[in-house]
Amino acid sequence: MPENGWRVYIADAFAEALYGGNQAGVVVLREGQDFPSQFQMRKIAGELKHSETAFVKRLSGDAFQIRYFTPAEEVDLCGHATIGAFTVLQKEGFISPGVFRLQTRASDLSIEVRPEGVWMDMARPKELAVLSKEDAAEVYEAFGLNPVDGVLRAGGRKPDQEETNTGSAQADEVLLRPKIVSTGLADILLPVAGKEQLQEARQQESRVAGLSKKHQVVGVHMFCISDVQGITAECRNFAPLYEIPEEPATGTSNGALTFYLYRYGILTPGQEHVFLQGEAMGQSSYIQSRLELSPEGQPLVRIGGSAVISLKGELLYEK
Repeated sequence: MPENGWRVYIADAFAEALYGGNQAGVVVLREGQDFPSQFQMRKIAGELKHSETAFVKRLSGDAFQIRYFTPAEEVDLCGHATIGAFTVLQKEGFISPGVFRLQTRASDLSIEVRPEGVWMDMARPKELAVLSKEDAAEVYEAFGLNPVDGVLRAGGRKPDQEETNTGSAQADEVLLRPKIVSTGLADILLPVAGKEQLQEARQQESRVAGLSKKHQVVGVHMFCISDVQGITAECRNFAPLYEIPEEPATGTSNGALTFYLYRYGILTPGQEHVFLQGEAMGQSSYIQSRLELSPEGQPLVRIGGSAVISLKGELLYEK
């Protein structure tokens, strides 16, 4: 390839075949090549026309730094672009399967690259806020849904009942409340009663963008508990504030959902779970999730999945 450009790829993340999952741009910098300017990275992300583009720089043998850009601005972390980036690194021969260190603006993470896929640590889970009844009503109404305080769910537990290493608190009927949760990026997690309501939601983009700005979040991650065997929850993700009307797969949002469901006793630590996203867009994506407890009892969230490379080439620039 010529040296007057950037190596660029498109990867379909959280997919096992082309045209599924969520597409991300990946720019792999050459040895000694520094990150382009912020202006250039935004322009490159706009040229590739996907929700996020990952710019990958190798720091040492097992250490990398990634910066993530939407066509509008830089974001701290992006799950599907990370899965796509390390898939590109492995399949293009830059790395072999193993464990790698990743530096992001959100935190330093551990990445496990397997022949069949990639697993990544999420940033430390944080429950930032519970939406008031009035705030929750505004969010539901922005999707054409009836305003409610939450969704009643049997078989969970109240979030203030502690999980222990030996078992869960007693199961009960609980109200799943809209909350702001982060495992690297903050989202409003919005429960709905079932798949019918999930599919019927119609976003008013300007209102959702305004509410996202008001609550200082990336967007809204809407979900319902699934009745499909092997699927924990079915989801839709909306981030119009960042010029992303809807995304078919989001790693950070499902990392946050993993922690949310654990807090309600719906998700079991130590087991792999699967979230289904993108059906409303015709791009079904399967995001794997796992929550472990540290020896001190702190929850640690990991997100995993496979990806395929759909395009590679050289983006030229003037010398």
